[in-house]
Formats: sequence, structure tokens, C-alpha cells
Amino acid sequence: MFFRHGGYQAAVGNLCYVDAKKQTDGSYQLGTPVQTDISIHRGCNLSALSYSREIDGKQVILVSAPSGVRANGQILTLLVNEDADQTLECIERFSVPGGQGGYGTFVYSCMSELQDGSIGLLWEPNHRAIRYNRFAVDETGVISEFPSEIPVELEKDGTYTQENYEGEGTVTIQPDASIASVSVTEGASLALYDHIGTATSTFSDAFSSTPNNSLSLSGAEFVFTKTNGDKWTIKNEAANVYLNNSGNKTAEFYESTASEMDIVPDEGTFRISNVPSGRYIIFYKKETNFNAYDSYDSTRADYAYGFTLFEKDASATDSPIPGYKQANEIVSGKSYLITYPDTSGKIAVLYAQTQDVTDTNRWYVKTKLLQPSALSSAKTITITGIGEGYTTAVIDGAVYDIHVSETHPAPAPGCSHAQTTLKNQKAAGCETMGYSGDKICNSCNAVIETGSILSAGHNWDKGQILTEVTEETDGLKQYTCQTDRTHKKTEIIYASAFSLFLDAYKKAFAQMEDLREYPGLYENEAAFEAACAKAHLVFWNKDASRSTMYRLKDELAKTAADLRIKPLSALQAELAKAIQTAKADIASIPNDIPASIRTAFENAYQKATAKMPDGLSEEEQSKYVYNVLKALNAAQYNLDKAKAAAIENALAQARKKLNDTLEQAKAAYANGASSYTQSSWSAFEAAYLAAANAPQDADAATLNGLSDALAKAQAALQAGPPCRS
Repeated sequence: MFFRHGGYQAAVGNLCYVDAKKQTDGSYQLGTPVQTDISIHRGCNLSALSYSREIDGKQVILVSAPSGVRANGQILTLLVNEDADQTLECIERFSVPGGQGGYGTFVYSCMSELQDGSIGLLWEPNHRAIRYNRFAVDETGVISEFPSEIPVELEKDGTYTQENYEGEGTVTIQPDASIASVSVTEGASLALYDHIGTATSTFSDAFSSTPNNSLSLSGAEFVFTKTNGDKWTIKNEAANVYLNNSGNKTAEFYESTASEMDIVPDEGTFRISNVPSGRYIIFYKKETNFNAYDSYDSTRADYAYGFTLFEKDASATDSPIPGYKQANEIVSGKSYLITYPDTSGKIAVLYAQTQDVTDTNRWYVKTKLLQPSALSSAKTITITGIGEGYTTAVIDGAVYDIHVSETHPAPAPGCSHAQTTLKNQKAAGCETMGYSGDKICNSCNAVIETGSILSAGHNWDKGQILTEVTEETDGLKQYTCQTDRTHKKTEIIYASAFSLFLDAYKKAFAQMEDLREYPGLYENEAAFEAACAKAHLVFWNKDASRSTMYRLKDELAKTAADLRIKPLSALQAELAKAIQTAKADIASIPNDIPASIRTAFENAYQKATAKMPDGLSEEEQSKYVYNVLKALNAAQYNLDKAKAAAIENALAQARKKLNDTLEQAKAAYANGASSYTQSSWSAFEAAYLAAANAPQDADAATLNGLSDALAKAQAALQAGPPCRS
């Protein structure tokens, strides 16, 4: 168990842990806490997990936590040593990228291992946002960012631009040329700098000396849209937030829904305020940051209310911001930079980054510095839509999922839509949904039939046990996708669940021995046997999930509790019925029944009809009646079987006798009527034909009668003058 530790006055403490050992009664006993030399913030929670794969034969534990004051998030890779104290060794410290506003802020986090062995991390960059990242863990424990999939949506002839790209820009897979094209260009772009986060009145001291290349001017553009009369909404598309400055203490500047804003021109600049609250956006000169004030006060020399707006214009090379020109008026639907230029030539730019109002850096993270003379060398990725459809490109290992759309007209009146083309089809992947495609008319270019979503999903095999579970140690099972064998997932087979299941299984196995001795004695026996059969498979395969083992444990306990010996009255009724059946046989057992079967039947009948011994408990009485009934049923079965065998034997002998008699009479019958007297021949012929056409279902007595009649008729044949027919 891991926990944070540190004195009340200490902002940063140490990572600590304590071993918890399971006792025989199911409880856990904590050992002595261990304080490591790994620094973490004492005021934030941490997240820990036991990783499914081992490194150098050692258990791996991953821990996520801020290493600074709610900042500098890290994922630690720890190995459990095989010494007596099972000490921990930190072999990797991975810094979580993307902290808020250049400060690397990192607050609470929650980490989980995903099915394919990668790590999913939910974490807070501040107190009002949650981020998700996915990381890969290699066989040595090194953590890296998971190869990303970047969705790209654009219109035909439109472009998608990724500025300030810091990778190599190597395109390993080109998109379908009929759908999109990709270009990577290298050049200089305007650099943006983060605020240092402390109050200062001079631009030269307020900002970092190192540009933040993850920032771009396009990310600072706001779309101004006119609403009612002369009111506006102001939205940053990159962050998907509205500039409201409403005074809402959970949002401060930015919110997810729009509020009406008032914009007043002021000698080439513009004053911006929130209509409902009347709060103004200001530039606070004493602290060199964008800020807010409840009203307009022209007497405050340290408050600047007028902001210079710039709109993109590639021809504006002589502008204070190359590629942008100063706006003298606002056009609804256009995008603008909101800036405050300093007399030194440096320009403060309002950036759409948000932090909770309780964060003292909340004003500074919105304020970025632009030095028009300072350039940042970076690459730009441009994807251009050629024709509608889905395609992919791979750049530096990142997959760009590109969808180019096209606006189609309504179906043309009178068009037969005789020829169509299927477009926008996309095969479903293991983790991405697909689309069956749209039928587009070749003549009027209208969508004649829309497609449907194709479900995503892996095709997992039955899995392979990597580590067998025991009562003490977790097991591990790995599945491989049959569609893409690089996709794998692992499942932990929990020793805690297996231990509880095994206890229930052993108890059930002992009860099964009693059932085998007295089959049919218990009510609800079938349900218990079915549960035992399922549990037996789980015991031998040792690959069941935790929920399955818990469910079977409970099922074994329930079906075992439901086992009850049948009521004595019910058993006695069954015995009475068996005695009634046996009574019909006891006085008329055929002589050809073997003596051993006859004797066993007579003894079983005698015991079944005898008085039950005195002094037996109710359970003993039930078992006595059960055993007597069982013996009588077995004897009755053997007698019935022997009687059936005797009948079958007699029938076989009668058939043989009939066949032999027919064979003996065949020559006489072949001689015909001419050799015998009329009366003797008629009797013989009738007996012969009756024997030759004996019924298929005739019993032994009938067959013997036919044989005897034929033999008698043949013996009575008398020679005489030829008879005339």
C-alpha cells in the first residue's frame, strides 16, 4: 500500500509504502512503513498498480504522482526485489507531458493498465479540467507516449494545419491520393513565451527567455460573432471555449457556453466587457497580465482597457505581427488576436488556457509574450482535402485519420440515378468504427442512399496461460486478436478469488462423495452436480475471471445448502410401489431364470417387506429405506433383464426349429401334389405355407406350433394316384 508523507509545513514529502499480509482469518496485517527517497507532493493523492508483466523476473509496480508542488507529474517504474524485506528499486521516472500553461502543473491522477498492456492515465492539470493520456511500457520498463491517432476532419479543397511541429516530419504512409495530400514544410514562425508567473511591471522581466514551441498564434485566435443588435460572442475554436469574463468563480475568463459581450471602439483599440455582469477585460500593467475589473475607470493608469486586434493577412509583412494586420473594425465570423502592445515593441497576447480561480497563476497562464523579431524554427504539417472519403497517413509513427467531406446537392428532379458510385466507405478496425459508404449519383451528385456505422471490435482467441494462479500468487492470461495479432490483452487471474473458490470447491468435492454413495437420495441433486461440473473445469483450467470464481463459489454454497434428503414418506411411497411391482413376479419366476438372480430377487423382496429396525434416527430411516429400495430396484432390473433374455432365447430356438422344419419339408413340397393323395397334400400344403409365411412378431409358442403342425402334416403325407388339379 502506497501513501504520501510529509510534515505539515513541508510542500514536498516522500513516497512511502507498507506491506499488508493476509492472515488465515482473511484479515490483513500491516507491516512497518517504509519511507523512500522519492520526492512527491504531500498534498496530492497518488495512484499505484501492479503491472501484469515482469522485468528480469521481478514484479513491477507503477506509481503516478506530482514530484513538485502540484506540478511535474511523473510515472515511476518500481521493481520488487527478492530480498527478505522485498525492497523497491526505482528504474524509471517518466515525466508526464503537457502540464498547464508551461508550469507543468499536475494535481490528482488515476492510472490503470489497459487490455493491451498500455497504461491509461486520467489526471488533472488544474482543478477544473481532466486530461487523459495513454502510454506504452516496453520490456525494460521504459515508458513512452503511445503512438497517437489524430482525427482530421476537413472539407474538400480545405486544409488542416499543424504548426510548430517538432518531430522529424517523416511521412511513412501517404494518404490515398484521390482523397488527400500531405506536405511537411520547414521554416521560421513567430515565437510565443510563457509568463514566469510572478508580478512584475516590465515586459523584459515578466516572461520566460525560452519560447514555448507547443504554442501557436493560430491557437490564440478568437472568432467574433455578432448576435442581437451590437452584441457579440467571442470563441476560441482551438480550446473550444468562449471568452465571457462573467465573474463566474469556477470559470473566470472562459466558459463552455457563450455569454453576450459588448465591444466598444476606442481610437484604434477595442474595449471588451461582459454584458450581464458589466465586467471589463483589462491589461493590468503592474503585474503584466490580462485581468478583469468590475467597471470602466479611466482614472486608473495601471489599467489598460483598450486592446489591439489583429486578423490574419499573409500580405501584411510590415505589420507589427508579420502575417497579421491590425483590425480597424470587426467583421462577424472573422478571427482575431486580442493583444496589448508594449512601448518596447513586445506584444502581450491573450491565450485561451484556463485554470481554477483558486490558482494564483490563473492570470499569468492566459498571458503570452510575442516578440515579432524573435522567430522559432519549426515544421508545419499541411493536409489538403482532394476528394471525399476516408484515408490515413502516418507521420513519425502517429496515425492521422483523415476524413474529407463534400456538400452534396438535393437529388435533381427527373434524374433516374441510374449510375452511382460508393464513396466514404471505411473498414471497421479493432478499435475504430467503420462506415459502409454512401451511394452518390454520377449525374446529379446527390446522396441517393446513406450508409451505416460498422461496429469495431477485436476477435480474441481463447487465450494462453502465461502464469498459473495459486492460492498465493496471481496468474496471468494473454489473449491475441485474430484480426491483428499485434493486438494483445492480458487478464489477471486473482489469487484472492481463486483461494476463496478453492475452499468452496474442496467442500463441494467432499459432499459429492456422499452423493455418489447415495445417488438419488437428495433433492436438488442435479443443480449441485451441475455447479460441481462447472467448478471442476475452473479448477483444472485455472483461467477464470474473478467474477466467475466468485459466482461459482456462491453457486456451490447455495446448491450445497439446498441439498436435502428426500422425506421419509416419499421414499416409503416409492418403496411401496416397487414392492407392488415385485409382488407380481415373486410367485411366478420362470424356471429358466438363473438361480443367482432368482435368489437375489427373493432376498431383496423379503428385506423390502420386512419391518424396519427400531431405534433409527430420521436420517438413518431414510437411508435404510433408500438402501432397501435401491436393492429391490436392482434385483427387479436384473430379473426383468433375465426374463427378457429367456424370452429372446426361446424365440431364437423357435425360429431355428421352424427353419429346420421348413428345410426338411422343402423337397416334399417341391415334388408337388401329383405324388400324394388329395387330402394329405392339401393338409401339408396349408401347413407349409403357414410356416413359410409366419408373422414377423410371432412369439416362440406360435412359431413352435407352426413347426409342429408342418412336421405332423409332412408325416401324414400318403402316396397315391396323381391328383388332378
